[in-house]
Amino acid sequence: MSNGLFRRPEWAIDPTRKAIPFAASAATDVRELRLTTSCDPLDPAFGAEQPSIELLRQLEHVKGIDAYDGQNHQPTIWVGTRTDDGSYPVEVRRPDGSTCKWTRFFGDEVKPEELILEAHQALGRDLFVTTNPNLLQAREDRSWRNVLLPSEALPLVHLYLRTRDEFVHVASRIGTATYDRSLFYLVLLRALVPRLWPFMYASHGLPSEPRIVHLAGSIRMRCIRSLEARDEIGRVYYAQKHSANDRNRLRYHFEYLTLSLTGGFDAQARIARFVYDVPKTRPADAGFQKSGFRTRLQKAGADALYAVVQDSAFLAFAMLLWTVRNHIHEEALGEMAYQSPDSGDIGLLTLDGHEAEVIRRAAADLGRPSDYGVFELMRPRIFIEPCRFASAVLTKGFEFIGQIAESIDFRHHPQFAEASVLRPTETPEIFNPEILQRVAKFGGAFVV
Repeated sequence: MSNGLFRRPEWAIDPTRKAIPFAASAATDVRELRLTTSCDPLDPAFGAEQPSIELLRQLEHVKGIDAYDGQNHQPTIWVGTRTDDGSYPVEVRRPDGSTCKWTRFFGDEVKPEELILEAHQALGRDLFVTTNPNLLQAREDRSWRNVLLPSEALPLVHLYLRTRDEFVHVASRIGTATYDRSLFYLVLLRALVPRLWPFMYASHGLPSEPRIVHLAGSIRMRCIRSLEARDEIGRVYYAQKHSANDRNRLRYHFEYLTLSLTGGFDAQARIARFVYDVPKTRPADAGFQKSGFRTRLQKAGADALYAVVQDSAFLAFAMLLWTVRNHIHEEALGEMAYQSPDSGDIGLLTLDGHEAEVIRRAAADLGRPSDYGVFELMRPRIFIEPCRFASAVLTKGFEFIGQIAESIDFRHHPQFAEASVLRPTETPEIFNPEILQRVAKFGGAFVV
């Protein structure tokens, strides 16, 4: 979005008193997610958004998704004649024939997009998914939180399904194909960090050191745990409840994500220490965030790896991630909640002094601070919003984990045996390129 700040959709209140989407884990407690889709092939954004549109239309067939799709059926809007007080009656007829009525005043110019969005709201719908440029502009002008591009809506819709334990990867009128939880996140990781797999295969090239294989496997598991923690943070974020229970859930998963993600990097560093026989370094001293370890890597001949971890982008990322992780250990995270003056969202972590300046500078070096959930609270204190931070840091972290995996050359170790490297003769069906591409879109970073 133009201002770089996404505000959460406002969920319609359900007359049956079922919980709003994302509010609970049990599918029976949560009402359906209501979508209205309006995407015209003539819209400028349609071409780029078409893959996401097609996948959304698949998900419309999954239980728990209630969709009005312009391709199939849409409500119709009728505006009556002007009444004595100057207002006009407006009626919206649903596809099932039921209606919703209200009155409104029109100025000199009636903007159809405003009327469409009012009807969407009046009908108790949740997300309005569109490529219409006027509707997209209206969300900027009027702060319509629920208007999303298909590529923005798709990960959010699939996150909703995952909170209901629906790990769908194919859907149609005749049925759906799903994974269980562990398999979905494995496939998702393969889709998001494909360079990790050749790295894990190569780790078998040191048969006399089985701990290296175990470390490579721990990287995979820590990445998967990070994805699961990100999704749980997202679920609490979108549920829009600011209770003590939710703060506890946020605290747990936020801490777990930072620990899991840094743990993945630490395991890679330990493998690098062994492969390059880094001198004067204990396993506990290995860490890419440590300047001394990076210098020893360079001296040990790890040129490609050194180029990655000494790059300014990685250094900024490391400062951002490890500063937050280390601060968590020093603060009773979650004992007090803070509200961001920029986003209005609740967070658990604030920093000031040197730490705040480090975070400001690192987030600015990586992009816009708001993209990483970093906002000014009351200078010099900053506020970190957990969902934005988790989503952005995990995306960037996976990028660097892939680069590091690709740059570690196991052949550098004298005991490396080429014959021991795993070489799958064929790709398992679950890692079919088409499936990976689809799952990456379903489980990618959700808009925050």
